[in-house]
Amino acid sequence: MTDYKNISVKKIEASRAEITGEISADKVRGFEDKALGHLGGDFALPGFRPGHVPAKMVKEKVGEVRVWIEAGEMALEKEYPKIIEAAGLSVLGQPEVQITKLAPGNPLGFKITVSVMPETKLPDYKKITKEVLRQADDKKIEVTDKEVEDLILDLQKARARHEKVIKEKSQHEGQKTQETEQNPAESADADRGVSEAELPPFDDEFAKSLGKFEGAEDFKAKAKENILEDKKFRAREKARLDIVDKIIEDMKAELPDVLVEGELHRMVAQFEGDISRAGFSFQDYLKHAGKSEDDLKNDWKSQAEKRARTQLVLLEIAKKEGLKPDKAKTEEGVRELLAQHKDADEKRVRAYVEEALLNEAALEFLENL
Repeated sequence: MTDYKNISVKKIEASRAEITGEISADKVRGFEDKALGHLGGDFALPGFRPGHVPAKMVKEKVGEVRVWIEAGEMALEKEYPKIIEAAGLSVLGQPEVQITKLAPGNPLGFKITVSVMPETKLPDYKKITKEVLRQADDKKIEVTDKEVEDLILDLQKARARHEKVIKEKSQHEGQKTQETEQNPAESADADRGVSEAELPPFDDEFAKSLGKFEGAEDFKAKAKENILEDKKFRAREKARLDIVDKIIEDMKAELPDVLVEGELHRMVAQFEGDISRAGFSFQDYLKHAGKSEDDLKNDWKSQAEKRARTQLVLLEIAKKEGLKPDKAKTEEGVRELLAQHKDADEKRVRAYVEEALLNEAALEFLENL
């Protein structure tokens, strides 16, 4: 016998649902001690330290109804995942919970309003994918000698500018070479043009100074390989974007606000992190740009909507094809993120990792059609 009953699910909008039902009095009663402990945490009476007032005295002070409400909310929080699973809903975001019937010793009535995954109708995504991949395969990926030469020329110019900065600083400011080398800002200031005569020769010594290369020819061969791999990666990413874009064009689904808001939240958090890693304050950036966080969200809304539609596409493909996130990779990803963000909520981190892995699984499925 379950601890909840009379569950009813009603769609109130295309992407919102209302769940009503009851939780048994026995289930609520099972949380009374925990509720009393929570209510008495900051409760103080003469002769007792805060948090050490006897439960009976706490109950007498706050009243039986208040204790039952607290216990009911705890019971509902505990049963919520089971209720959602029983209702067969894929919930988005946080629920709106309302207690509709409450009397000590009786079942607790509730109403939960949630945003749910909308019904998503996809076009023939397999056909679309095969056509995009066929067109991508028709474009031969190769690396020309000129591309390698251009890379080498950039390296020669960078080395010449760097040496020029060191020489000028040493002559005109009397600074130590070591101090100059450790100040990238000063090097950036010297982005002057350099003549061909100032370029250092690209010989074996130069190549070896760049890393583990046997000489100039070895560097050229490996540079060509790296450029080719980079081109292949970029072509793969473009093919992925083209596939998803074409599927989005013909998909049919209502886009819940909570999905768009979620994407906007991620975009702002990522941007704030990028700003912080660059050594700036997010608030200082906003002040300098003359914008608020809401302004950024308005600027990025269309991009967030596209990202949300992409998420719907990949989730629906994963569902149709029975794809699941790899368990070992999930655990590894969760451990790494929790190590980096020690105060993060593990449930949210796990959901994020699983979603990312599921997206990747869907994209890999399409690529291998």
